[in-house]
Amino acid sequence: MNKRILSIIILGFLVGEINNAQLVAGATLDVHAKNVIDNQYADELTFGTIPAEHEDFASANQYIEIEYSGDTGLWAIDIYTNNEDAETGYQRGGLLSTSTTTARIPLLWSVYDDIQGKVQCSSITWHWIKDKGDLDDPTTDEYDDSWDNAQAEGYARVVYGQDNRSNLPAVPTEAIDAQSPIFVYFAADLRTAAAGDYSITISFDLYHLAPPPVISHTPIKKIGIIGNKIVFNATITNVTSSRLYYSIEGSTGSVKGVPVGMTGTYTYTLSRDKVTKPGKVYYRIEATNAGEPAWWPGKSQWQEIDVSLSTTLTVGPKGGKVILPDGNPDDGEVMVDIPEWALNKDTKITIKQITDLNRIPGYREAGDWKPVGIYDFTQEGKRFKKLVTMNLLYFDLDNNGNPEDWKGKEMEFNESQLACYWWDGFTWRPVGGKVDRDRNIVIVKVSHFTYYALFKARLMGISEYRPKERIITPVYADGKNDVAYFSGLSGQTTTIRIYDITGKKIRTINGEPYEWDGTDEDGNIVESGVYIYQFKADVNGKKRLVSGTIAVAK
Repeated sequence: MNKRILSIIILGFLVGEINNAQLVAGATLDVHAKNVIDNQYADELTFGTIPAEHEDFASANQYIEIEYSGDTGLWAIDIYTNNEDAETGYQRGGLLSTSTTTARIPLLWSVYDDIQGKVQCSSITWHWIKDKGDLDDPTTDEYDDSWDNAQAEGYARVVYGQDNRSNLPAVPTEAIDAQSPIFVYFAADLRTAAAGDYSITISFDLYHLAPPPVISHTPIKKIGIIGNKIVFNATITNVTSSRLYYSIEGSTGSVKGVPVGMTGTYTYTLSRDKVTKPGKVYYRIEATNAGEPAWWPGKSQWQEIDVSLSTTLTVGPKGGKVILPDGNPDDGEVMVDIPEWALNKDTKITIKQITDLNRIPGYREAGDWKPVGIYDFTQEGKRFKKLVTMNLLYFDLDNNGNPEDWKGKEMEFNESQLACYWWDGFTWRPVGGKVDRDRNIVIVKVSHFTYYALFKARLMGISEYRPKERIITPVYADGKNDVAYFSGLSGQTTTIRIYDITGKKIRTINGEPYEWDGTDEDGNIVESGVYIYQFKADVNGKKRLVSGTIAVAK
């Protein structure tokens, strides 16, 4: 250990003693006092006598030049006092009276990379000298002013030897390399100083640092749904603890990072009650390793999430997926997968989560038949040349098998009873669909866009399978009464046969979509008249024949 003590006799002066207290192996640390007036070596660090008319702050007549070297890039120099006999309350850092243990004068310091001459102290930009016995004042909740927190946060750190972190007063967004030598200037806070003699020993420790954490995180930039939890994942190396901080509509909070099995992987979760409406969410991740901090996206920087309850994407003839992001990778997502040539031109596709039933014209359903989730797929009424696959998300955040609506209200039925319905402008018509309980989605294939929702499946009798369209007018192709929809057959395997009034088979429909557009097997629109349909469907667990008539008008 390279140790050098600069001793000073204190008689009616505010002076200090400097101590190279601790060094790591293979390092050197030399401390010299020099006069501010001529930059010559000095034997004392002095402030002079306490004037009758106290100034706010008195600058020292000397500064400290520190020269150092080390055999590793990961090191730091801390400054502190260790007034073990002080009885000055929660704070002990600074000059201590030589005649009593209850009086002290706080000291401040600031570090520079070159000689400053006479300096002007500011308690806003300078650092208070901390003592190893400093405790947090429980009567103030502004910040933790204990020694433990000061050291953990780097407040007592004069200079770093890694990552350009130095505590040198630079432009806030820049960093200055910590090159030897550095120059530490001091000031005394005389605002409450009593007359007398004061002395102090100031120590500098040069020690190895733990490597700072390295945080890798893919930012969440947009969320198009409420009612789900938001899960943040990050890969962090060199970490002992981590935390995510967030700000939502003016309120702030934090979530402790939880390791999730894979080395270096941490997760942070915001519960569904944190984000309840459209707006902005801000977050950042902080990680520490033995007191060494790191931040993502950066210290005092925040990542913004736009919560808007909708998403829009242009899809062309080559097809594509449109996804409503929900911020939760642990379940599925609201999505439509449009295959190639389902569209003949570029089309803007929008998906919206509906939380206000008043937005659905004519909706009058009530009682215990309430939706678990409703989504608006537009352009409304848009028909595709090929079937598109649609995923509808439902929530089951407690994983008990009972779905919840977007407000968190749990339904009194099992998720296996869910089914997809679509809004025809007057009522909800069943589609069916396949429930994926692992991903909390219902998968359906559809041929057109409108409102789609998830309800508890109603019992399907023979009449419920029959199309509501009694007359179709396909020749006009105006999106009104062009197609007859056979409800509730998605997920079932059946064959629909269409006959003319003489019994001649006109069309066979072997799979989804279970609908008839008024064409024969060759794709030609049939003549005006009445046509008969027949198919088998599940009715109370048994296959039953369903039949009826549809009129085609030209």
